[in-house]
Amino acid sequence: MSKFENRINNRTLILAMLVSCTALAACTRFYSADKFVEEAKNYELKGDEKSALIQFKNALQKDPNHKQARILMGELYLQLGDGYSAENEFRKAVKLGVPQSQLETQIARSLLMEGQFKKCLDELNASGENLSPELLAIKGEAQFNLRQNAQARDTFNAALTKQPGLSAALLGLAKLSMSEQDINKAVSYNNQAIESDSKNVEAWLFKGKIFQFQSNPTEALTCFETALKIQPHNFMAHIEKANIEIRSRKYDAAQSDVKAAMDTQPKNPYGNYVQATLYFGQGKNREALDTLSIVLKSAPHFLPAILLSGAVNFAMDSTTQAEAFLKQYLEEIPGNLFARKLLAQCQIKNGNPGMALNTLEVAIKGGNKDDSQLYSLAGESALKVRDFNKASMYFDQANAIAPENANVHNDIAMEKAFMGDNKDAINELEKAISLNDKLTFPKSVIMLTMAYMKTNELDKALETIGRLEKEQPNNALAHGLKGIIYLRKNDVVNARASFETAVKIQPSYFGAVANLAQLDVRDKKFDAANERLLALLKIDKNNLNAELALASVAGVQGNGKESEKWLTRALDDHPNQVQAAQPLIAFYLQSKETQKALTLARNLQASAPDNPEFLSLLARTQIAANDRQGAISSYAKLAGMRSDSPQAQMELAAAYLNANDETNAREALNKALLIKPGYLNAQIALADLDSRNGKFDAALKIAKQIQTQDAKNAQGFILEADILMRQNKFVPAANSYQTALGLNKNSLVLVKLHDALVKGKKDKEASQAIENWLQEHQDDNRTRLYYATWLLASPQSKLPAIAQLQILLKSDPNNPVLLNNLAWACDHEKDPNAIGYAEKAHNLAKSNPQILDTYGWILAQKGDYAKALPLLQQSAQLIPADGEVHYHLAFTLLKTGDKIQARKELESAVKSKDFPAMPEAQKMLKQLAA
Repeated sequence: MSKFENRINNRTLILAMLVSCTALAACTRFYSADKFVEEAKNYELKGDEKSALIQFKNALQKDPNHKQARILMGELYLQLGDGYSAENEFRKAVKLGVPQSQLETQIARSLLMEGQFKKCLDELNASGENLSPELLAIKGEAQFNLRQNAQARDTFNAALTKQPGLSAALLGLAKLSMSEQDINKAVSYNNQAIESDSKNVEAWLFKGKIFQFQSNPTEALTCFETALKIQPHNFMAHIEKANIEIRSRKYDAAQSDVKAAMDTQPKNPYGNYVQATLYFGQGKNREALDTLSIVLKSAPHFLPAILLSGAVNFAMDSTTQAEAFLKQYLEEIPGNLFARKLLAQCQIKNGNPGMALNTLEVAIKGGNKDDSQLYSLAGESALKVRDFNKASMYFDQANAIAPENANVHNDIAMEKAFMGDNKDAINELEKAISLNDKLTFPKSVIMLTMAYMKTNELDKALETIGRLEKEQPNNALAHGLKGIIYLRKNDVVNARASFETAVKIQPSYFGAVANLAQLDVRDKKFDAANERLLALLKIDKNNLNAELALASVAGVQGNGKESEKWLTRALDDHPNQVQAAQPLIAFYLQSKETQKALTLARNLQASAPDNPEFLSLLARTQIAANDRQGAISSYAKLAGMRSDSPQAQMELAAAYLNANDETNAREALNKALLIKPGYLNAQIALADLDSRNGKFDAALKIAKQIQTQDAKNAQGFILEADILMRQNKFVPAANSYQTALGLNKNSLVLVKLHDALVKGKKDKEASQAIENWLQEHQDDNRTRLYYATWLLASPQSKLPAIAQLQILLKSDPNNPVLLNNLAWACDHEKDPNAIGYAEKAHNLAKSNPQILDTYGWILAQKGDYAKALPLLQQSAQLIPADGEVHYHLAFTLLKTGDKIQARKELESAVKSKDFPAMPEAQKMLKQLAA
């Protein structure tokens, strides 16, 4: 066949198709609306709902006032599970003159299907008490969904009294029994519903849900498939199948079922909601959010979509938006524990642990006694607001509920570490690891590794992370953490190797890439650092951390323009993230471009006026720019946005105090106490205001009030002691600190107790208190360092200080500051080991002026003036105001015969602040002047 003939045949075929279509159009062009309705009914009988729907639409296009077409199309929408479209048609029919009472059942079913339970119940209640059995079943369903279980049971039973065996009422009782965890009753009622009406699709769907609850997805799928045999285009049957497939990670099959559902109801919000769930399951968070925005645009009160929007935003670390969605959801369904726990996690991340604690305590008071995660989160929140007694109580409760739950032991470990009890923290983490929970094992090992790092037991830390590396050799985080430990050990070679391994396993692992870049910067290999970060950006084009790191590398090189370029790009790529805006604002402030910083902060806030994070950023920028009134205005707006937040009032009070406006600051603090009576932070701030103004009685009254609120809370006694210290009542203050320490074994309280005893001339008791503590808490290096520093500064022998420093050095042998202090103390005691410690400190930190001075002075005293002189000269250049350094340099210069320069150094020394060797310096200067 020629090309020409082929072209003719193709053209003929196209024309034939066009003629066929035209003929078909001609056939139906003269149909009446009734004729279309009749054909729609025939299609329904054949089970072709899609064609039926088209013909109903044709009928209404022909005659928009066709009442029967409206009603029948509404009923078809109900069959297809599209409550929104069904309600729309029934309401239009009523407007056309169909009595509301005639369509009451259909409208109620539509509202039920839409999830508008309250509206459904309100309309049925307005209809009076004489409802039909079917309407009673619908009413019971609405009550059940609104958590009105007792009323729902009565309503379902009333329906069965009027019509025994009513399938819808039996199904309602099945759902009610299921919610009360009476699985046997649920199965029984559901089976009765199916026996009463074997074609009740809803009953088959619910039977599938029961099987899902029993962790039997195979039987559940069978039920959903049975529902589809009864009603092939049933929207919910496809959706339920998709839900199972999503959980089983059979994403292709799930997508197929979602498409089948959406083909029948393209505008149904629930279909788009499940599509969003599918995206979320695949980690496609941005697509999930875009799809959810479609859902909420058409159905702004669709609660499942609101909840999922909260979860997706949380996963994307957009916790402010997540918090808003979750609050909206909980206003309607306050008893949803998942939403409440997720909201609390948002509030913790958003820096509002007090609000998180309130959120969680609603659930605790509501009788949720078997959820260990709930109590763990409450413990974490209490810990962050420093309510240690509550924290301990909640963590203990979590442990009592789930003693074999590794996560609970992890949380308890966090509490112990926060309280400075690293030994018990480590014990809890070892328990968590011993439970061998595959899900929590990595987290437990990482936490234990970090606990050992905190106590500078670096070899134990390496051994611990090695357990994770052995179990999961391709765990990039394990290699990354190993690299950090090697860095702490000053083993740069092994650190680099570990970070390189981490990046090889996971090229997008920013932490490892950043550490390698930092090592490059340390070696002044700036190009290498940039190459690493740019390579990461090729993999992850808009990685905010990489962009900020590139700005930082440019900043180290003193390249302000390049730094600004990357900071600007970071904000352009992430315009809605405060984390991107803050560094650029900080850059402008540091560059003394205050107006640029303020303008940027104002523009960002104006672009998203309802975003509290941007408003908070503006307020902080105004504080930094010394725009005190602007900051007050911004914090006032923020307090208005967060009307239920006592913390917002605290921030406003701080802004007033920054402007020296104590009157308004006090008012804001009192508002915080109105929002949350007994709010500890506000009480402490008010007491501080009073004591600073000499109103000690008023301040002490607040401290006593806190003690009365909670006799086991140490804060009231700490506050009392702080106020007494301001009055120089050191011994009574020490007594209060002692009481606080009895309630809260906290090293910070111990240090305050020690200070009070020393100032009260009770040095022996002060030392005894610290030594007793260190005997019980041998790994508390922070307190040991404080004690060693105090011993160094005291006029007594340095031997006790040396003993403490040597203990510290065992856990951190390469700490140059410890080595320097030990060298100084040993030199004071004429200990020959002083020179060794000083030399090692110098090798580790060659440009530290104090270390240069210590090493140089020890060398000078040993007569090694040639080696000492350049060290002391460098130290004097770095800290020109330190008189003692000038004295040491003068002494050494004099020994080398340079009397002129020695005299100049002595003149500088005697003009400075007093130092222990001042008399010797003055005497030496007189001798040179003579």
